[in-house]
Amino acid sequence: METSYLLAWSVPDHAAAPVEQLRSQLFSQTGCISLRALEPIIPIGYVPEPMQQDDLPHDIPRSPKAVWDSLEIKGGALFAVSRHPVTLSDSYLGFSVDGEFPIPPFPGIYIGGSDICEYLQNHPEILEQHAVKAAFIPTRIIQIELTYEVQRTWWKDCLYTVTKLKSLR
Repeated sequence: METSYLLAWSVPDHAAAPVEQLRSQLFSQTGCISLRALEPIIPIGYVPEPMQQDDLPHDIPRSPKAVWDSLEIKGGALFAVSRHPVTLSDSYLGFSVDGEFPIPPFPGIYIGGSDICEYLQNHPEILEQHAVKAAFIPTRIIQIELTYEVQRTWWKDCLYTVTKLKSLR
C-alpha cells in the first residue's frame, strides 16, 4: 500500500451540491467508480509527510470568488474549471513534492479519475450532455491522507482521511 498527502481547497457544501449532482449523473450513465471515491476538492499539491496547521504560512492570501463552469480533462482526471482558477503556488507554500500522484494537482474541482476519462474518450458526446456551475471563495485548506494499492486506479482500493488545516478569514 502507498500513502500520499494531498493539500487541497475544500469545496463548501453549497458549491459541492451541483458538483455532486453532476458526479451522480455521470456515475449513473457510466458506472465509473472514481466519480464516487472522494469528496469535491481543488488539489493544491502533495507534501512528503503529514502537516500540522502551524506548518502552513500565516499570511495565505484570500482569493476572489471564482466560478467553475466548464469541464476539462487534465493529467488523466476530469475537473470543473474556472476562467480565473484559484490555487496556491508551490513557491508560496514551499512544501510540495514532485512526482506522479493519484490526483493531479490542478486548479480545478476534481470530478473523477482515469476511468471516466477513458470512458469519455470513447463517448465524447456524454461530456456535451452535462454541465456544472459552482461559485465560491475557497477559504479552507485541508490535507487528505490517501492510502491506495495502485496509483493509476487508486479509487478501487483506497482509504482516506481528511484533516482541516487552515481557514482563511
